[in-house]
This record gives sequence, structure tokens and C-alpha cells, in this order.
Amino acid sequence: MSKRSDEFASLACSRRDIMRGIALAGIGLSATAPVWSSLAAAQDSKLAPRRGGILTLNLTSDPANFDPMSTATNRVLYIAGACYNNLVMFDPMRPDAIVGDLARDWTVSKDALTYTFSLIDGVRFHDGMPFTAEDVKYTFDFLRNPPEGAVSVRSDQLEMIDTIQVVDALTVRMVLKRPSPAFLPTLASGWMLIYPKHILEDKGSMKDDVVGTGPFRLAKYTKGVSIELVRNEHYHVPDRPYLDGITIYVISDAATTLSYLKTGQLTVFMNMGDEEARRTKLNDKELVVQEVPALSFTCVSFNTTKGPFSDIRVRQAVSLVMDRAETIAVVGQGEAVTGGLMPPGRWAVPPGDLSKVPGYGGDPKDNLAKAQKLMHEAGVPDGFTTTLMTKRNANYEAVAVFMQSKLATIGIKSSIDLQDDTLSYDNLVKKNYEISPWVHTAGGDDPDTIFSDFYTCKASRNYSGICDGKFDESFARQSQEMDETKRRAISQEMELAMLNQFNRVVLFWQKKFLGLSPRVQGLIIHPVMDNNRRFQNVWLSA
Repeated sequence: MSKRSDEFASLACSRRDIMRGIALAGIGLSATAPVWSSLAAAQDSKLAPRRGGILTLNLTSDPANFDPMSTATNRVLYIAGACYNNLVMFDPMRPDAIVGDLARDWTVSKDALTYTFSLIDGVRFHDGMPFTAEDVKYTFDFLRNPPEGAVSVRSDQLEMIDTIQVVDALTVRMVLKRPSPAFLPTLASGWMLIYPKHILEDKGSMKDDVVGTGPFRLAKYTKGVSIELVRNEHYHVPDRPYLDGITIYVISDAATTLSYLKTGQLTVFMNMGDEEARRTKLNDKELVVQEVPALSFTCVSFNTTKGPFSDIRVRQAVSLVMDRAETIAVVGQGEAVTGGLMPPGRWAVPPGDLSKVPGYGGDPKDNLAKAQKLMHEAGVPDGFTTTLMTKRNANYEAVAVFMQSKLATIGIKSSIDLQDDTLSYDNLVKKNYEISPWVHTAGGDDPDTIFSDFYTCKASRNYSGICDGKFDESFARQSQEMDETKRRAISQEMELAMLNQFNRVVLFWQKKFLGLSPRVQGLIIHPVMDNNRRFQNVWLSA
């Protein structure tokens, strides 16, 4: 433990225990921990890591800009994740543990309110300016309370922070308003990057600049074609990165991406779909397909602020006809699991309680009859016409096509509007839609993370417009409850209440797949791959 904060009594456990315990509590992955060791063992080569080479991977469309603070779409992290660092991060080879990144160590006060981080000395940004505690403070103050005219879509996730103090150039102290079991996992999220104060303060955003402390630097961006990153020769971690660089190709079509992986033009297939994973495992055994239970869910969002879906009876009717078992079999290719707002696991509503929520259980024929009755009660017995707005992507389109047929059973005639990433996301945020099939990825398996991101009144991804004051009050209570049993009870009560508002109907939770050339070493799939885009330990065998 560091001696810099003797005025605070340290917790009576080792730093390693703190890291592992908090990580497990925050992301709920203890049951899947053996997955990581088996994936790592599969890459355990007798050869020493080899320097050189270019890692090549895919991205479905261009990022809107270079600023992770103001956007919720993860395309920007394909660049930023490798060019910046966090204060702490999820271990690249052990997603169930949190390790230091720019913080070499930290202490926690006995009351769990004060975290003191000791920073690595000698770190510099890509433009040569030194990294100090001032950059940490300015970054998180900006994220918590952005200046007028600036945007931070994750301010709610950091609301547990009361003050941030610069102790000296290499020490920063964060004091919380209340104990928060989600605090360190939140800081470890791939979105919580540290930015240069001298640029952010001057320009008010990082939309046009990529100036981090990370293992790679942005060298060239050809819109619609590729993004080229090169090794940061002055990286603070000795002998890292191994790679000469990373080239990210913009490829919208999954079949084309798989073809490039087979021919060696790509070494990594990011966000491999279930169909491509199934075919690869069956027909291309020389390639590597990693899979884990994911924190990604396929859902239907409703605009509850206007139009026909402002009526809860109509939304409930849609939930009833979207038979979850059939949806998983047809859309999810059997590679998914039923779940509610929280992923199946330690925080989720028990299956027996979930099955009582309309649409999550019951006989499909009975559910159809109930749905038709609800449509009659809502004054639209013959249905109406609507548009399914979603983004141009094979996985999204598959949900929309399946949903179109199910809506027709209750008289809702729908057309499908496929839009590019930027436009579709913009329409979601501005609520320029009526109903939208979508795939979302949560930042972690914790009520603080998921509820604050999707379901509280000010949640950055509350695209439905639902605002429930009682839900927000309960959210504040569970957020500071350190007894896990009590916290789980509050969370499950909240989840059931929100499920029965049908503002976002979760169809299933996915498995996640990563396709790799057998040459790729030092890279394993995370449930949230956005938390593992640093690539400093990745290398290519000969």
C-alpha cells in the first residue's frame, strides 16, 4: 500500500483482493471466470512474444468523430481504446479483475469513501506534454460536469463522486458522496479514458484530436476505407506494444469480413455474428472462434413521448407477440438466452418472476389473444401503420424482418427503414422514430451501470423518454447499499417495475464471438469488448 495517505486507514485486505473482489462484484463474472483461463491457455505459446507486424481488423462504419465523451456509439473506441489509457482497467487477459493503467497503485479508506491513486511517473501524451494528476482531475471533472456548450453522455455514471483533489503531480484523490460498489468498475470501463487537459480545456472537446498516452498513435484516417494506427515509440510500458501498428478497415458486410479473415487480409473479426461464428466453427477449423456470454442485448425500443406507442397497452401487446423462445431460435440462431433488463446472473430477476411479465412466458396462442384484446382496449383493434427504424446491419435487419411478421399478427403494418450508423443513432437520441429494433452493449453487469445508462430519467441511452421518479429514488438507494443481498432485492424490484412499463422490450441476451487468425496471440474476448481495446500485449506469430 502507498504511504501517501497515512491519514486514511487502509482496508484490511490486500490490493489484489480489493481489485478482484470489486471487479467480481461490479461485473458479475465469477461464474464464468474459468472461461478466461481456458482462452488464455489456448494462446499459451512456447514462443516468446514477437515484435512487429500489423494487426488488421474490421469496423462496420466510420466513427462520427474522435470524441468518446460526447457519443454513445462504440465505433470511436476502435481508435481511442488503443490511443489513450484509463486510470484503472479490466485486465486484458482476466476480465474479472481490475488492474492499474495510469495508476500504479491506490488505497481505499476504511469507510470506502476516499480513493487515493498514485500515478506512473514519466508518462507523456503523444504531443510530448507530460501527464500529471491535473489531467486526471480535469478529465473527470469534465465528464461529471461539462462546461457550457460541451457534452458528456456519461455524467450520471460518475455522480457518486463528490470531490477530486490533486495531492501532488503524481497523486490524485477522489472522495465519494457515499460508498459505491460500482465505482472502480466504472473507472475501468473502456469509456473512462484520460484526456490531455491542455487540449480539452482549450478546445472543449476531443472531436478533432487524438492525443492520448496510449500504446498507439493515429497516423492516417481515410474515411470509408481505413484507419491506421502506429506504435507509440515513447510508450511508458517497457517493451510495449509488440505490434508495429493496427489497421482498421471499414467493412459493412459480414460475409465480406469473414472472407477477408479466411484469406488473411484480416487477422481479427470484431463483433462476429452468430451465423458467421457457426459457419466458421463448422467449415474453417484453422481459424479461431472465441465466445463468451455477452453483456449485449437485442431489444425493441418504443418512443413513448408521441404516437401510437405512447399507449402502454400497445407496447405490452407487442411484447406479448414477440415470443422469446422463437425469437432466440430464429434471430439468435439458438446462441442467446432469455433475460430482462439485467443480464442473466447475480442481479437479474429470478426466472420464475420474469416469466410473469407479459411476453416472457405463457402459451404463444394465449399471448396473441391477450395482445389482440389490448389493441382493442387501446382503440386500435385493426392496428395501424408504423416504421421500424434501425441501422443498416445484418444483425439489426434480421430482428426487424422477424418483428415485422409478428407485428402483422396484431394488425400493425410496418415498413423497415435501414439507416447508416450515424443517422440512425442520431434519430434514436432525438426520438425521431416510433419503434426501433436495436442491439445494445452494457458497460458492466451492475445495477448502477445498466440502470444509469438506460433507464433512469437522465440516462444517456433512455431513448424511450420514460421518466419514473420512484425508479430514480430506488436507484439512489441501491447505489449506496453495501449489503449485496439488500441491494439485489432493491434492484430486482426496480427491474420488475420497469419491465412492466414496456419502454424497452428485451428480446434476448447474446453470446459474443471473436474471430481470429491463429497468428494472433495475447488477445481474448471480453463480455464487453470495449473494455479490451488497448492491444498493447497483442502480438503476431510468424
